[in-house]
Amino acid sequence: MRRGWAFVLFVLGAVVASRADEPEMRTWKDASGRFKIQAKYAGMNGANVMLKKADGSQMQVDLEKLCSADRQYVEAQQKKLAEEDPFKPVPAEPAKKAATPAPRPSAMARPGARSTPFGRPAAPSPFDGTPPPDDGTPEVQPDWSAAALPEMPPDGPWKLAIGPAPAAPEGSRPRAVPIPPRADFFEKREGFLVNAPGTHALAGFAMDNPKPGTSRVVLCDLRSGKLLGQGRSEGVMVPLDLSDSGDRLLVRNEEFGFGNSGRLELWNLTAEALEKAWRFEPYGDLDKNDRNIQWAKFLGTGRFATIGGKGKLVVWDLDPVQPRTTITVDDGCIPGISPDGKFLAFVEKGKLGVLEVDAGRVAALQPMPVTHSAWPALGFSPSGKRLACVSAGKLYAWNTEDGSLHRDILLAPVAVQAGSPPIWTDDDHVLVGDRFIIDVDSQVKLWQYDGGETVVGDRTGLCWFLLHAPHNQPSAVVPARIPQPAAVHALKQALADPDYFVLRPGAAVTIDVNGIPDASQRPKVVESLTARLAQVQAKVAAGSPLVLSAAMAQGKEEDVSYRTMGAGFRTDNFKVRPHISSVKLTYQGQVAWESAASTLPFVDFAHLGPNESLADHVKKFEKPNYDFFAHVEVPRLVARPKPGANTFTLGTSQISATGVR
Repeated sequence: MRRGWAFVLFVLGAVVASRADEPEMRTWKDASGRFKIQAKYAGMNGANVMLKKADGSQMQVDLEKLCSADRQYVEAQQKKLAEEDPFKPVPAEPAKKAATPAPRPSAMARPGARSTPFGRPAAPSPFDGTPPPDDGTPEVQPDWSAAALPEMPPDGPWKLAIGPAPAAPEGSRPRAVPIPPRADFFEKREGFLVNAPGTHALAGFAMDNPKPGTSRVVLCDLRSGKLLGQGRSEGVMVPLDLSDSGDRLLVRNEEFGFGNSGRLELWNLTAEALEKAWRFEPYGDLDKNDRNIQWAKFLGTGRFATIGGKGKLVVWDLDPVQPRTTITVDDGCIPGISPDGKFLAFVEKGKLGVLEVDAGRVAALQPMPVTHSAWPALGFSPSGKRLACVSAGKLYAWNTEDGSLHRDILLAPVAVQAGSPPIWTDDDHVLVGDRFIIDVDSQVKLWQYDGGETVVGDRTGLCWFLLHAPHNQPSAVVPARIPQPAAVHALKQALADPDYFVLRPGAAVTIDVNGIPDASQRPKVVESLTARLAQVQAKVAAGSPLVLSAAMAQGKEEDVSYRTMGAGFRTDNFKVRPHISSVKLTYQGQVAWESAASTLPFVDFAHLGPNESLADHVKKFEKPNYDFFAHVEVPRLVARPKPGANTFTLGTSQISATGVR
């Protein structure tokens, strides 16, 4: 029999909606086509789509991560909602405004820069113009002959002196700034940036149609609390980073197809015009998708860095543009830049490294706590004393002076999108997932912050939230110093309670395996969970109010489609009922923590053996997976569940235009 292989596409079964006017249960796909889920559309949360699964639980996903058909579906739902909304705003009569003294120019404002009142467009200016398609932007031709490839030092402890962020100017006070609404229903946000000193912010917007599309950027002065202007350019462009001075912008093109997002441009944002200083393709010599620019950042005033396909990181001189240093990092790695701008942290092949930018050498290298780190995203604390990495549901924190691992924290149930870096607000607290702040020392999921579409931290630890807003309403950029005193006080009270953590080193736990239908497998599951509890220094004891329950259940029937390649082209469809393995930690009957996995993988390449058919291969997914219990990671610390609480944090605050509430 011929050997072959097939690529699996999962199509989840449809469920009839309970009401005719409710969004239907449908299959949602990500942009790559690899991941799918069955859920109902439940609305928008800023740039995230809210989805409601059949079991009633909700999840959210970045709109830009969805496939084109799903994005169109969301746009249609939003447009339908806007048309059906009976509460249409009535334009207010223009109010007479009392004369006020003209404001003094901000120290950060450029001469001639104009501010834009909240919700009102600026008068036309050259800065608001659209450059012609053939604008004569200079093309950079980099000379790679002088680019250095530094050697990797031996693994082991290190000794680094990383400085803090420069002090803010005397008397400077960050201010909230209004952001104009989207110019069109189909205009989407393409990036929100705050420069490292926290003096300027920029919001990017783009429309795909009519082709080749149009991009718009809105520049704000965060010290004066005013808009400086708007600029437009032909094509869909994604802002990547804003310079320390707030007047230079790195952008890349965003076009459909493999390798069509590899052009980098530098824009000068002056009071008179949006000027394109140069453009080039840093990875134009690579193949197909590897040409795409994945990340770019300014490194002080004279350098910038980029990452392309296959993890090729290049440090460039800015004037003139020439490659200076090149290293390889993990594909999907988001490096961390030290607050003094002198060091760049990265992950490569299971190693954590620190590049000294000026010297062009890798100053430190040591193994990561795990061999494989998926989409590692790194960040330094404002003092430079701590470094964090978020990867695969874990938060790692190191002391930068000697490289010692300070904390290894399981983030569940906090979900963090791939490529979302940790934001240190001080040496003890990290914001993850745009909403949740972690107290690193105690490992407590301290506080939840709602109301922000996204958030960026500057190098001083100040968080800048871009507020949620309907498509036709203005938004705002709001500064917040978190955690606020009320959150810190709540943490002190919680830690003073000796029973705050129900699972902790030395805790007694009862294991319940009655949810395992096959009685012959129960001793093996007990053995596996006993070993997992021992990893966190907990002990097994009958009769404890803290119970770790194991269950194995067969899920709903699902459709699986395989597309055969290499030996003809065809599609084979199968129906599968996977098994769901799960564990749940309860305290006095209330759920404190849980984890589950299905035997049906997100993606499967079926390498068929001799005399094996696709039907035989698919049948494997219907077998229970008892290895799950031997590998599930139990958190070291779990807080006592709060009766009636709908959050796992100590409290929740709302971010609004007036600050933290």
